[in-house]
Amino acid sequence: MRRSAGGMISFEHDGVHHLLMIGGFGSKPAVRLPHYKYIKFFSGNWCTNEHSMYNLSSRKWNNPSIIGQCIPPADNFIIEKINNTRAVLFGGVEIDDDAKETATNNIYILEISISTMFWQCIKKPEAIDQWPVGRWVHAGAVIVTGSDCPMLMISGGVDKNRDALDDCWIFNITQHSWIKVC
Repeated sequence: MRRSAGGMISFEHDGVHHLLMIGGFGSKPAVRLPHYKYIKFFSGNWCTNEHSMYNLSSRKWNNPSIIGQCIPPADNFIIEKINNTRAVLFGGVEIDDDAKETATNNIYILEISISTMFWQCIKKPEAIDQWPVGRWVHAGAVIVTGSDCPMLMISGGVDKNRDALDDCWIFNITQHSWIKVC
């Protein structure tokens, strides 16, 4: 399946570098793998949560196993590497089984190994007001401080009404809390 608007991170395992591609939308998949979802849009494009791993040394592709609360079919999210075995994914457009699109503010923590991806979903708690609105096509970066407390910074994007956002937030990955910067 050729796809765009997904996410990609690099990681190294036993001296070998890999690229991990997640989600996105594109052409009809030639093969639908059983542990991923594929949703057909009315336009004829398909959206997926498929994970494809490329080994840069052998130049071969494989599809890792998935454990936990995997992201649904989605596009236009950000995924940032925390370290060589962890990444954080935020926002984007999630697609349900009826091809309904929803701008999301969910956070996913990904634990990476060579053959298995473990996902944890962090949703906005009911009692918390300090949480950014769902968004897509936003910017993001991970900041690792000297105290080994990684933080995700996000900025801008587009909300569910397709209005441009001009806010900036920092997510404490250890404490699962947001602070609005501007």
